Amino acid sequence: MKSSATIYLAAVVAVLAFPSMGFTQNVRTSPAPRILDSQEVDLGDHKITYNRIEAPKLKPEAAEPVFVPPKPVPMTAQEKEELRKWEAKIQYSAFFSVTVYDGQFSEVRWWDDGQENAVWSNVNFLHFGPLRELETETAFYTVMLWGGETTSEDVRASNAEAKSPSELTALPPKELPPLSKAGPKWMAVGKLSDAAERAMEDFHEYYHLHGAAMAKEYNRRVAEGKAHEEWVKAHPPVPPDTTVNFFPIRSSSRGVVTAAQLEKARK
Repeated sequence: MKSSATIYLAAVVAVLAFPSMGFTQNVRTSPAPRILDSQEVDLGDHKITYNRIEAPKLKPEAAEPVFVPPKPVPMTAQEKEELRKWEAKIQYSAFFSVTVYDGQFSEVRWWDDGQENAVWSNVNFLHFGPLRELETETAFYTVMLWGGETTSEDVRASNAEAKSPSELTALPPKELPPLSKAGPKWMAVGKLSDAAERAMEDFHEYYHLHGAAMAKEYNRRVAEGKAHEEWVKAHPPVPPDTTVNFFPIRSSSRGVVTAAQLEKARK
């Protein structure tokens, strides 16, 4: 079923040429404004109607109340202790770039204090996607993650077509055991900073404790996303018919611009 929308705009008609005409602010008028001029544009799957309406009489805006800040409340001994513990924790930004191979092994890359870090993990790091924060007894991590999935078969096929070593893509190391046999494990690619090593230990310990629930939630989101994509394919959105109501705030010496002129200038 096709829907419709109505937009109210206040139009400023410039003193010079019409193309410099602009829109300033959204203003709601009465439910049934008086239409002075109208132009309908048929775009095939939907229509846009431009109505120049009679300017409404707007009530002056009420003055904003003066904000009076509340009096500060002294911190309790417990709050001071919690603040002390919080300030003592290491603050770390964990912005991970992740490639997951065969649904289980992850190549994780991120920057830390000007140094690029890289590790291989037997944990699907995409499971950390919904996580925004991770807190331990000694550290607080701000988490941001982006990445995707591939297969070893696809990588081998791509490597077979590579023209130089720089175009080759690494595969998960054989020394890294699968999660099902060894639990969460990781291997560094090159030298890591102390903070990066601590981050990997904390993230893998977190996965050891919550991995099953994280995997379940990730799979639920993936299934939900695929179902939504299929629904959108079966029910493609129909653009709504739109009515644009506008009125001049100030007219020029050339007179008020009509809706037809407005549409011509937009093309």
